[in-house]
Amino acid sequence: METPAGVRVNRSAVLASLGLSTNLLWCTLAGHTGGFPSSLHDLDPAVNPRIFFLLGILIVGVAFAVGPRWLRERDQPFSYVLPLASSIGTASFALASNQSLFDPIFLAIAGLIMFGAGYFWIASRFYLLLARTQTFACTAWCIVAALGMETLVLPIARYAVPPVWQIAVTIALPLVSAALFKAARSSAPTESAQNITRRADLPGARMEALAAQPRRAVLPAGREGRRSLLVLIAAAALLLATVRSFSSIGLWGSEAVAAQGIAAEVVFSLVSTAFLALFALATLVKTTGWRLDLRFQPAFIIVIGGLFLVVSQNAALLGMPGILRRVLALYNREC
Repeated sequence: METPAGVRVNRSAVLASLGLSTNLLWCTLAGHTGGFPSSLHDLDPAVNPRIFFLLGILIVGVAFAVGPRWLRERDQPFSYVLPLASSIGTASFALASNQSLFDPIFLAIAGLIMFGAGYFWIASRFYLLLARTQTFACTAWCIVAALGMETLVLPIARYAVPPVWQIAVTIALPLVSAALFKAARSSAPTESAQNITRRADLPGARMEALAAQPRRAVLPAGREGRRSLLVLIAAAALLLATVRSFSSIGLWGSEAVAAQGIAAEVVFSLVSTAFLALFALATLVKTTGWRLDLRFQPAFIIVIGGLFLVVSQNAALLGMPGILRRVLALYNREC
C-alpha cells in the first residue's frame, strides 16, 4: 500500500504531465494549425514568427542563467504576470493583421516575444519541478505521456474545431497550464519546517520547501567532467535542431502538412506514442544508473541512425508500403 506521501508524489507527477501537455499543445496549435499561420498572411515576409518566438525563449534562458536567485525571489509575482502576458502575447500574435489600432508588424513581433518567453518559462518550471521531486524514470514517463496527449489532441483540434475557436482555446491555454503547475507544485511532497533553515533575507520566505529526490547523476571529476557536460549540452542542442528541421509537421510558424483525416491521425498518434514509450524505456529508463556522460549516448545513436535512414530515402524506399513510410515519418516527429 502506498503511503500518503507516495500518493502526493503521484498526483504531482500526473498534474505536471497534464500541464506539460497543455503547454506543448498551446505552442503547437499556434505554430501548426490554420488559425494562426493564416493570421500573418498579410505580414509576410516582414515577420518571421520563428525568429521572434525563439528570441523570447532566449531572453528567459539567459535570465535563468544570469540571475537565478533574483528570479527565485520574485517567483510569486512572475507566476501570475508571465502566464497572463503569455495569453496577451498569443492574442496579439493571432490578431495583429486583423486590427488597425496598433501597427500590425509591431504587435505581432511583441506578441511573439511574449509568447516565446512565457512558453519557455512555464515549460522550464514543469521540468524543474519534475527533476526535483520525481525520479529520473518517472520524469521520463511524464514527458512521454505529455507528448502522447499532445499528439492525440492535435488532430482532433485541427479537424473538429473551427479556426476562430482554435485561436480562442489557444489564448486560454497558458493560463490553464499555469494553473496546473500551481496544482502540481501544491501536491508535491514537502519537507517539515524543522528540517529547513530560515531565510530571513528573503521577503515572504516559506517555512516549507519541496522534498528533493537524491541526485545520482555522476560526471568525471575536474576538467574532464565539465568538458563532457558542455559536449553533452552542445550535442543535444544540435541534435534537437536537426530533428525539428526534419519534422513531419514542418517548422514552427507554418501550417502542418495535409494529413489523411482525423481517424488516421489518431491512430498514427497512438502508434507514435507507443514507439516513443519504447524508445524512452530502452534509452533513458534503462540507463538511469549510468554515468551522466554515457547515459544519453544510446539515445543519440538511435536518433542519428534514424536521421541517416530519413536522408537516404530513395525511389526504393518511396515504393515501400504506406505503413513503413509512416514509421519513418513518425520517427522524424517523435524522436
